Amino acid sequence: MKIRPLFRPFVIRPTLWMAATSLILMLAYFSVWDSVFLVLGNGAWAGPALLILLPILLLVARAIAYRGTHYTIAKDRILVNHGGVFGDRRVELDLVNITLVEWRSPYLLKLLHGVGHIVIQEAGSAHQNARLVYIEDPQRIYRRIAQNMRTQGFSMQRNARIARQKSGILGALVDMTGFGIATAYSIVVVADSVALAFGRIATNVAASLRPLTQEAVAQVERVEFIVRIVVFGLSGIIVLGLTIWMVFKFIELSRRTLTLHDDVVDYYQGFLSEKRQFIPLENLTDTQLLRPLYKRILGLSDLQLSSRGAGSNLSFNSMPGAEEFAAALELQLDEMKASRQALAEVAAAEDAQGAAGSRSSRTYTIKPEVWRAATGSLLKLMTLPLIVFASMGFFAALSAMGVDNLGTIGAGMLGTIAIWGSIWLASTLFSMGRGVLHARATEYSFDGQRASKTFDFLNRQETKFAVDQITSFSILTNPIDRLLGTMTLRLRSVGSAQPLDFQYIADDPNLIAGLEDALGFKPAAPSSDAPSKQAMNPKFTLLEGMKAHLGSFLGAGASVLSAALFIGLVEGSWALAASISVGALLLGLPTYMLWQSLRVGRLRATFDAHTVTVAGGVFRHFSHHTAACHIKGVSTVQYPASSRGALSIATGGGFTMKIDFLPAIRVLHDRLDSLLLDRRVASLEAGSASEFRPNAATEAMRHFGRFALLILPILTMPISLPWVALRSKRTRYRVEGDRIFIELPLVYHYRRSVVFERIDHLESSRNMANKLFGTRDVEVYTVGSSAVDIRLRALKEGEQILALIRERMAEATTSQEQIESQPA
Repeated sequence: MKIRPLFRPFVIRPTLWMAATSLILMLAYFSVWDSVFLVLGNGAWAGPALLILLPILLLVARAIAYRGTHYTIAKDRILVNHGGVFGDRRVELDLVNITLVEWRSPYLLKLLHGVGHIVIQEAGSAHQNARLVYIEDPQRIYRRIAQNMRTQGFSMQRNARIARQKSGILGALVDMTGFGIATAYSIVVVADSVALAFGRIATNVAASLRPLTQEAVAQVERVEFIVRIVVFGLSGIIVLGLTIWMVFKFIELSRRTLTLHDDVVDYYQGFLSEKRQFIPLENLTDTQLLRPLYKRILGLSDLQLSSRGAGSNLSFNSMPGAEEFAAALELQLDEMKASRQALAEVAAAEDAQGAAGSRSSRTYTIKPEVWRAATGSLLKLMTLPLIVFASMGFFAALSAMGVDNLGTIGAGMLGTIAIWGSIWLASTLFSMGRGVLHARATEYSFDGQRASKTFDFLNRQETKFAVDQITSFSILTNPIDRLLGTMTLRLRSVGSAQPLDFQYIADDPNLIAGLEDALGFKPAAPSSDAPSKQAMNPKFTLLEGMKAHLGSFLGAGASVLSAALFIGLVEGSWALAASISVGALLLGLPTYMLWQSLRVGRLRATFDAHTVTVAGGVFRHFSHHTAACHIKGVSTVQYPASSRGALSIATGGGFTMKIDFLPAIRVLHDRLDSLLLDRRVASLEAGSASEFRPNAATEAMRHFGRFALLILPILTMPISLPWVALRSKRTRYRVEGDRIFIELPLVYHYRRSVVFERIDHLESSRNMANKLFGTRDVEVYTVGSSAVDIRLRALKEGEQILALIRERMAEATTSQEQIESQPA
């Protein structure tokens, strides 16, 4: 099913908005015409010419973009093609990975053109992946997508309604109050500004005509008065129109409805305009409940439901009965998970590697340590005596030097210390009280279903993460934490761009063990043939440190030589400053290498078939933990003329664990791909690997275009262009049986891989250089990404590679489903 946006709203509507904006800017421009003309002369006419040209250029650009914009809805995926003047872009969304679908129909668009928008969110991005804009009959497309999702395995039958909440009059009134005040203020300011602008235009014209005739001046002044009347009259009409619109908006907000079914959450908002959203329950990850004091008094709350991907959330502000709805939602999610777990236990036990961990049913409730929350403010308070003693030492030094008028200086210093000391003391005591109060009003908890953080004092805020969507956790301690026996526990989820921090809690090993059980990071029963835990031990040497930071050392050497030459050519203060810079540089490099030695010496990492742990830190200690099933990609950098290198392990939730100076980095990368990533999707007969390279001409044209755009020195081209050609020649992309692998062996040897079972969706694009040489860029996104994971640049066989990747993704999904359905 192929769909195209409607031409008139897609092309004409933005052009009309640009024309209106240009008209307003032109009126403002002519209001200061005399000053501009005095400075620029006839060149002042370039401003109006540009403002007239902008709508024309936009019209042409939108018309060109319209030719390449179309959408295809297939049974298993959605293809979104965006056209453009300088390039195009295509997004491929698999229906099985869709987490949220939204339909919007603004009233004027629906009335004039009968069109609306569809917004689709996938798990593999932190932004809205697909926007089907200005499409006819959007409700039919919305239902078609839901129907195709059901055929791909989503339940979405809506057999039973569990809970339903409407906004009502009170919720709509609260949401409209602030908007109404801001709108009224804006109208007054804009009307006054427009009237002044027209008055300024009339005054300028009158001043230019005054030497000619008084009658013309009087006529202009009458026109100025008429213009003011017209402006304020139009402002009154606008106020009336906005009032009517706000009434309609109030009715629309009062009709907001959030419905919980047994397998999906539906949101509706509509009167003249319409908005609908749905999230399948299996894609819900996090919930956040916020109750400011004034809303708490009125019995209202702001509820936000997050899906995997976190680009679009389902939000219901000023919702009555939000706590009851959230409780019903949690109960339904628990029942769904229990049902799935029971079916899984009947169908199959754990697989041969024991990858599936058990989840603890115990509930842990934790309170922050109050004194730890106040310690930071106490340390600030201790700095005040230090300031006083430093001031006394300064005063004593002045006295020893025989400075006159010490009484006046001392009085001024004492007054300054008293004033700023009082402010410092008050702010510190306030911060201490706030920290203690926040700690006493905060409570953390987790069990086998979710982790939550609750703050309840006047305002109430509650944030919950589903444990099966938590991809990693970290234990963070600073010197104060280690002294007082506390820590910060940080949880990351694929459904939220912000982590959930359990601050200032007691450092309890039993709590960490319970968290690992709740998250399923531990196998239920360790298998005898499972690989044992393996250590990754980095080792720092001076030679390896120089190889790892080769660019810094070369830059430092060049700076030292340049500074030495500069010292030989100049005298006086400039030579002294250059000598100081050289000394600081020569002292800084050994200091930096010493810091690297200390840092790497404390790094420790282990992995097995189930988990990865990375610990380290000199002053601030950290310990990162993740499960193999949450790792989405591995990348390594091998140092020049060395077998050592740096390892990066990316997990869902936008977090990456890094360990550098590891030995045998190439072997370690392959071992992680085979063991750590738990490549169960690999077929018995590995698929043949297909190798591709970027097109060197395309990359060279891009490089030349960037240099021309930035107007960089042309003298660097003889060096930079061969470097680009060499990089393109040595870059290799391999599509293997179960992973995509990128290798770039230059001075540093870069490798990156992503297994197919982690891939969420694909995007491809072409810019002017791609179009010129018939190439295409392919971007690969994994679940929980905030940015592209792998970019295959300048591919001559772009369409064939996309088809090959889609084929391997389908094989990986089929193999994974077969393995999960087999009994142990």
